[in-house]
Amino acid sequence: MIVNRRALLGVGGVLVLAAILFFTALGRRGFWEPDEPTFPAVAQEMRAANEWVLPLLNGGLYSEKPILNYWLMLASARVFGRLDEWTARLPAALLGVLGVCLTWILGRRLFGERAGILGALVIALTPLWFQMSRFAYTDGPFAVFVLASLVLFHRGWSDEHRRGVSYALAWLALGLAVLTKGPLALVLVGLTVVTFLAIVRDVRHLLRFDFLVGVLLFAAIVVPWYVIACHRGGPQFTEDLLVRQNFGRFSGETDSHRQPPWFYLGTLPVDLFPWSLFLPGAVWQLAREWRSGGRRREAAFLVAATVPAFLFLSITSSKQGKYLLPIYPMIAIAIGAHLDSVAARWRAGATLLAGGTLALAGIAGALFAAGVGRVPYDEFRPIAAIAAVIALAGGIAILALVRARRHLGATLALAAAVGGIFFVLDVAVFPTLDPYKSPKPLCDRIVARLGGAPEFAIYGNYREGFSYYTRRHIVELKQESALASYLDRPERAFVVMRDEAWSKLPPTLTRRLQLLAEGDVGSKSYVFLGRLDTP
Repeated sequence: MIVNRRALLGVGGVLVLAAILFFTALGRRGFWEPDEPTFPAVAQEMRAANEWVLPLLNGGLYSEKPILNYWLMLASARVFGRLDEWTARLPAALLGVLGVCLTWILGRRLFGERAGILGALVIALTPLWFQMSRFAYTDGPFAVFVLASLVLFHRGWSDEHRRGVSYALAWLALGLAVLTKGPLALVLVGLTVVTFLAIVRDVRHLLRFDFLVGVLLFAAIVVPWYVIACHRGGPQFTEDLLVRQNFGRFSGETDSHRQPPWFYLGTLPVDLFPWSLFLPGAVWQLAREWRSGGRRREAAFLVAATVPAFLFLSITSSKQGKYLLPIYPMIAIAIGAHLDSVAARWRAGATLLAGGTLALAGIAGALFAAGVGRVPYDEFRPIAAIAAVIALAGGIAILALVRARRHLGATLALAAAVGGIFFVLDVAVFPTLDPYKSPKPLCDRIVARLGGAPEFAIYGNYREGFSYYTRRHIVELKQESALASYLDRPERAFVVMRDEAWSKLPPTLTRRLQLLAEGDVGSKSYVFLGRLDTP
């Protein structure tokens, strides 16, 4: 499929926009609790131990995720000579831009050039995709590798001349997805492929020689690491990696993120906003394409790539909004096709609602900036003024353009407003939130008080951010008796705990401890204590 110059300029502009939003101030803030510090903490310990096979955390094995995301961070650190916030997040940002490009490629193949560009624009400006492209999680890279596998499968299925290479690359991408987050990738891609082939009555395609050859390539990518890691890690590591982190999470037995089956019905509209306002129209258009038969196979592929995955993830006990990320590019393509359609009634109504919402948000932001209302962080008022101007101007422009029936212009005005707000998040909101969300400020004070002490303790739940920023071994204490025994040791004793845990300790323990530092990490307050007496 030949790309004309105008289309190249369009998709180039979207990719530049994505790069600006994903890379701006990428390293200006610390890693945020509760989950982000885990992955760079593992990479840091692997780097210190020169270990490239087994994930390590706080001196032990870490079995919750496979190896690829750590390899990407370690490769970034090797290229730039350091492991920090920028280099650890760089792979996610690069892959986030790649995901925008893949969305365009699949969108144009399914619904045409402009629909592909609009789909890429939607995914680049989707809040959850934006977030996962700026945080050091596994979810962003995982979603991109799943997307790449599906794009290449569709290319192989629809283009006989490129089938062999496409399927080989599809299995390669699937292998990378499994090495990033485990066998869930096989489930998501497998559900899509089988459902699609069943819809188009081509299930025998699974028996094609070039398709089966890809299985061998997949095994060559995935099996060596699993075999070596399980052999070196031992039976407990193997059970945790293969059983507990997969079947345990599905049943909810080993995970704290248990949610009801309807959980994603609440998170998706928020994580996709404002584009979720266009979702009903996009669904209606896909149904129309299905009934008319004009682009039934194209609509079938999007349905196969979203509905089975959504249902499977909904029946899985463990849920977080970010787990649904792999289906967002498909939703973005459906919305992009809708925005490019002639269904002006649906499109205009959603655009009007988005413009009105922006205008109201701008008014609320202006009132907040003017001092109306009480909030814990007054430093956000000047930032709110900037965001309010963007939202209010965008909302007014959208309403005016819809009234003039310039629907594409209204869509671009909405995109400009959302992009402007995301940019404000990059350069102002995230850095301002950093002292409250990252353990780095408190850890800096802890390191200053530790002196040459090689370790300290955490009473309660272990937090990986303290390991990363103090670069010390942490003794994990779960019970009061363990804390008492730790304080009886002859060496110097230091301990971190939640402020509420400190207030509930019996006097026999509190009178032995001195407050050395305190601070907020995420939504929790912590204290750093040192032992006063000598056992």
